[in-house]
Amino acid sequence: MRQNLTTNLACVLSLCVLAIFSSTKESKAERSEAVLLERDEVFQKLLFDPTNRSLMALYVQLSIEMLDYEAVVATLERLVDLEPKNRTARLELAQAYFALGSNDMAKYHINAIKKSGTLTDQETALLNRYNTKADARNKKLRFSGRVSAGLHMTDNFKERSKAGELVFSVRYDMGGSKAEDWVTQGFARVLDGDSNREALVLRTGPEFRVTGDAYGPRLQPYLQLSTTNDNEGDTVTNNDDEDTVETSIGLFYQNPLSKEWSVFTNLSYGGGENYDNGQHYAITRSTLGAAWKPMRQTRLSLSFDMRGASGSLITDERYTIRFDARQAFSLKSPNIKRDWIAGAFLSKSWLNVNGGTDARTSEQIGYGLWMRSYFTDTLLLDTRLSQFDTSSTNLRFDGKNEVFTAMFGWEF
Repeated sequence: MRQNLTTNLACVLSLCVLAIFSSTKESKAERSEAVLLERDEVFQKLLFDPTNRSLMALYVQLSIEMLDYEAVVATLERLVDLEPKNRTARLELAQAYFALGSNDMAKYHINAIKKSGTLTDQETALLNRYNTKADARNKKLRFSGRVSAGLHMTDNFKERSKAGELVFSVRYDMGGSKAEDWVTQGFARVLDGDSNREALVLRTGPEFRVTGDAYGPRLQPYLQLSTTNDNEGDTVTNNDDEDTVETSIGLFYQNPLSKEWSVFTNLSYGGGENYDNGQHYAITRSTLGAAWKPMRQTRLSLSFDMRGASGSLITDERYTIRFDARQAFSLKSPNIKRDWIAGAFLSKSWLNVNGGTDARTSEQIGYGLWMRSYFTDTLLLDTRLSQFDTSSTNLRFDGKNEVFTAMFGWEF
């Protein structure tokens, strides 16, 4: 009865999320039509008054909202010809060229801005980052990532462990004019102490730009390998001691509907083996989400995730709905040029496990805060505080757990 109730509730939540996305899509379609009509009106006015700066600025703003970067470039080029010392117009022009993948043209206008006069520290830092990004994009093979080490505390701060993490991305330019790369991403984490856990995830596959724009829709079919060596169990995720290897194929899609809104989905299917009990199992997973950026430094997202594993001994289903928020802010310090980032999350999960001694139905609420503090362009401190409240029919998994991590890191 409880399992059916949980399944039905998850289905209802799934329908609610789909309804939200559907209504969002309808409202965005209406907004896009209104923007298109307004832009057409502005364009007609520009035909009779082609040097009107206010009309140009409005046309650029509407074109950015429609993600029409070709129109943005064409308009801003005319504006820069009229006002060569207009730094704001040149910066927006450089950003538009970035969006189109024209990195050399973006660098040209960035260098022109630097030569135009005195810049603030924040402007200098921003332009340097754009230059660095342009140089990186022009390379055939590009590396980026982060390595960090610190302290991990769990079980309401009773258990302490040393922690290490490595996150990396390798991009290989496949050539052509559509800014398409072969992308390999990896994540590795080790806990050593009261908790002993090792995890590794590798994902590789081509990333296609559906419309040819650097910031347009992205589609990535991929192959993923993940391994887990958990000697102590994990009360956070409700997994007992386990050593597993999983492989899967998947498809990730992300579509920026506008300057503020984007949607994403991830579908995968694969198999795994639990070396502790010898069980082979099949895995299916699907994720659906939407993100909203009302401002450059603010991002809000809502996602719904479904994961199922079916084996000869044990089957389980997990449904998770999660809300994330993040806010970047500047310290306005001449010595710290990178924005600091603060974030929070709230999640609700339902888990059904059938078979074995771990059979149970569980519900879990998770919430937490995090902060990424930059001391230089590459050195940082990550701090995270989370709490997970679990209600389970299996008392071994019932209870509350607070988790705290503090990790010093270096980005490369």
